[in-house]
Amino acid sequence: MKRDTGNIQAVTRGGITGTQDYRIQRLYLPLMLCGARLMRLQDTWDLRIDWCYLEIHPENSAEGEPVSSLDYPSEYWQELMSNLKRLASEDGLPLSEHTFTTNSHHTLMLAEAAKSLGKETFYNLHEALFQAFFVEEINTGNREELLKIAQALNIDREFALHAWSDSSIQHRLAHNFSLARQYG
Repeated sequence: MKRDTGNIQAVTRGGITGTQDYRIQRLYLPLMLCGARLMRLQDTWDLRIDWCYLEIHPENSAEGEPVSSLDYPSEYWQELMSNLKRLASEDGLPLSEHTFTTNSHHTLMLAEAAKSLGKETFYNLHEALFQAFFVEEINTGNREELLKIAQALNIDREFALHAWSDSSIQHRLAHNFSLARQYG
């Protein structure tokens, strides 16, 4: 049975797949808004959300670089940020002025691995990663910063280190990318 819930179509006893890259500025608020709304729907409906992580710009430096390196025209970037700030304000989400971008590879691998730790741990990490990058302006491309985030959530350091070397997680990310390309 389907029920229209505004911008989200909920399917009872169904599943929803959400794709994302934690550092994509254009997608942050739509994903946070959608994710937050989907998570609220889980309280009422029997939903299973499968987050499928996609590394969109693997060429970005893990050390971070200014957003100007993305080659967006200045007017476009200003309009984009203005719209994001408006949307964030409407839904009560914090958002800092965004001045840098980074490589999300290790962030995505850690989040993918955290699915195995259970729903609560996964969603705590999921939210903490958004908060770190988009509110606290932490370079989540830096593995030491990711370890701090994980440890603050009682995720074992060895778990994170293993996630970054686990070929099965790398395979899942590659599979997600392949599926995204296939479906457009």
